[in-house]
Amino acid sequence: MRIVQRWAVLVLLNTFLCISYAASNEWHALVLSDTHLNPSATSQTSYYDSDTGQTDLWPSAQTELAQLVQDKKPRFVMLLGDLPAHHMSAADMKLADQQVFSMMNTVVASAGVPWFFVPGNNDSLEDDYVSFTKRDSDTGAKTNLISEVGNGLPGQGFASSCDGAVGPCVIDKGTVADTDYFFGTYSAYPSSDRHLRLVVLNTVLWLQERYVSDDGVPQDKAGQWQLSWLKEQLSDASKAGEKVIIAMHIPSGVDSYKGMPYWKGSFQKTWQAIIATYGDCIALVMNGHTHMNALRVLGSTEGHVYSLTVPGVTPLHGNNPGMDDLVWGTAEKGLPVWTDVNVYAYSPENQKWSLYENFRKVYAPDCASLSMITCLLAIKKETLFSVLDRYYYLRPEISNEPSEGWDAVNEAAWG
Repeated sequence: MRIVQRWAVLVLLNTFLCISYAASNEWHALVLSDTHLNPSATSQTSYYDSDTGQTDLWPSAQTELAQLVQDKKPRFVMLLGDLPAHHMSAADMKLADQQVFSMMNTVVASAGVPWFFVPGNNDSLEDDYVSFTKRDSDTGAKTNLISEVGNGLPGQGFASSCDGAVGPCVIDKGTVADTDYFFGTYSAYPSSDRHLRLVVLNTVLWLQERYVSDDGVPQDKAGQWQLSWLKEQLSDASKAGEKVIIAMHIPSGVDSYKGMPYWKGSFQKTWQAIIATYGDCIALVMNGHTHMNALRVLGSTEGHVYSLTVPGVTPLHGNNPGMDDLVWGTAEKGLPVWTDVNVYAYSPENQKWSLYENFRKVYAPDCASLSMITCLLAIKKETLFSVLDRYYYLRPEISNEPSEGWDAVNEAAWG
């Protein structure tokens, strides 16, 4: 299989084998990203370097997700953005959005499982890398993907406010200019358990190039607003004794295709300071966008904040499509603990889904701790740093950024 791996670009052997690992009070959350659905593609599109088409990959992805929902009984499902394919008409983009949302409602919400949406660079109503909300210059009317397709909610199966709610609910709607989800940013309790807070970011706002503002807000102002909002959310969670999942589409760190950081330096610096300050309450950071399957450490000197990259459903960059089953346990005081990830992948060559990799076997096979992060920290620091993916390495003292492009990375990863 050719799923793009980034753990020191080593080819991982025997990854179909899965160790048995029993966490106390084990529970699951399913995550998928980068559907890149082309609603007009009627020919077979389950080949590498294509978007997701209607006749093969998309139906099989829905079937696989439905099976995982049935088998894992997840507390919630995350959709990490980039719903439509590139370079389509506005009508086809909206149709793709509607089809993905419809699938999530039919497969996930109908099973009684809430699901949440994270905006990606493809998820503007206007074009790629455009602001999440569009502001009409004549009327001042403001619309976005959630208001047009999501009926005002970034998903289904949860209350729009936590006031009086006993189940999953939205804590803060990221309201700006009297518009909910203005930048696509919000926070929620993804289950009835109030020990875990979900913080959704729109990291398209922080890009150092390509961003287009159609919402009437300059990028620097919008980006700083989101950083301040993130700090408030983490501060509130820390005071309440909660753990936090931070979900985004475009990660921090270096773009392996261009060999340059994704985000503006000022945003990156502030992000790293916030993560360092509130690292103790962050259970996990997750992202999509690269279509890779990866694990990396963020810029904490203690190295205890980890970021998980979820593979895309599309095989657009020569990767095998995939989706993740995040395994969690419950520690003292009811706090959630990330314990493992199972990666399910699809090979366009044989058009079948299967369990591709178990993270604990790959990254911490000899550690019996409940916490995956504790296991990773138990590894000798020099060993851990020597195998981390430099393309997503955020230790401030590392200044020599890699120059190899995407093709070189993929070639090394495939072996």
